[in-house]
Amino acid sequence: MVSAGTPPPAPAARYGALRAELRERLPEHDFRRLYGTTSLERIARQNGVGRHLVAALAAEYGIVRRTPAQRPLRPIDGAWLFDQYVIAGRTIREIAADLGMSEGGLYQRARALGIRIRRKGGPSHVKRSPGGAETLLRSASESLQSLWTKNRELS
Repeated sequence: MVSAGTPPPAPAARYGALRAELRERLPEHDFRRLYGTTSLERIARQNGVGRHLVAALAAEYGIVRRTPAQRPLRPIDGAWLFDQYVIAGRTIREIAADLGMSEGGLYQRARALGIRIRRKGGPSHVKRSPGGAETLLRSASESLQSLWTKNRELS
């Protein structure tokens, strides 16, 4: 606690104190293990500090920061994502929040998995009714069966 006559610590002194505290909480071997599966941003959030402070500690430990292409990808099952996004009609925002990842990252993954991205607020965002997908599939199935039957009759 700062007494009435003592000025608050300078930003550089505060930064140094935070860095020393973080260094105690995350020794090099723990930091390396954690950074193997986690982003600097997440490490910073988990420890209540800024990302730049975590990046400075990584540099102090001699840890080379990953480029975006080197970041570990969270495994996402394409069939599950298709079911959630297309069949269940959930938004990318909802799914990304559940997965703990960014919307942009999920958009890229969906495109890479061959899932067509709908426009925000487009026709697929119309009210979702229970059983809507089942009704649509049943209707399509009945239409195909009807066409198949007519085709057999004409043959």
